[in-house]
Amino acid sequence: MLDNRRHIVVNEPESDVALKYFNIADRIKYYTQNKQRVLLFASEYQKEGVTTIATNVAIALARRGANVVYLDANLDDPTIHDTFHVQLRSGITDAIATDKSILSVTYDTPVYGLSMIHVGLQTSIGNEVFLSSKFKYIIGTLRNKFDYCIIDAGMRMYDAANVDATKEAIDAAVIVKNKERHIVQSNELASRLEESGIEILGVVNNFDES
Repeated sequence: MLDNRRHIVVNEPESDVALKYFNIADRIKYYTQNKQRVLLFASEYQKEGVTTIATNVAIALARRGANVVYLDANLDDPTIHDTFHVQLRSGITDAIATDKSILSVTYDTPVYGLSMIHVGLQTSIGNEVFLSSKFKYIIGTLRNKFDYCIIDAGMRMYDAANVDATKEAIDAAVIVKNKERHIVQSNELASRLEESGIEILGVVNNFDES
């Protein structure tokens, strides 16, 4: 069962909003040319719609024939398990804190071609997800397994240390903002990422689905 609000690509594939998500997916495939396959979605604040945007883009990519994994690294507000109405299970934090392999905590979703990785049960490790020496290795494993890895980082890129630790693992970033509410802060986030050498693939407004 899917969260209707977050999965408009599934529930209303012909709607204007769903077509916007497919357009983003098509642009990602065109501009990345299968070279930039690890994409980080982030915002400057919570509740900007990162999960909604990233989830629908991941679904749209899968619907376009790609093999996609969605990594929930939003430790401030993990929701991918709620989105798919499943119990929170071991995930990225467990792979960081224990000997679990990342593929052992990668789960199928009802969407063909889309897998998911929960935040996990070891959420107390906080920023260690990005700062751990395992993070780059984990992303490399996912890069070799999937066509695209979509990382939901929430607002964790406010931390300069996280940005520096992440830049070697990802290929590009997508910034999500809630319309014009935080345009200045979104520009600051873009500058922070670019100064660290992270390419900004685009800035996406959180669509009004009402």
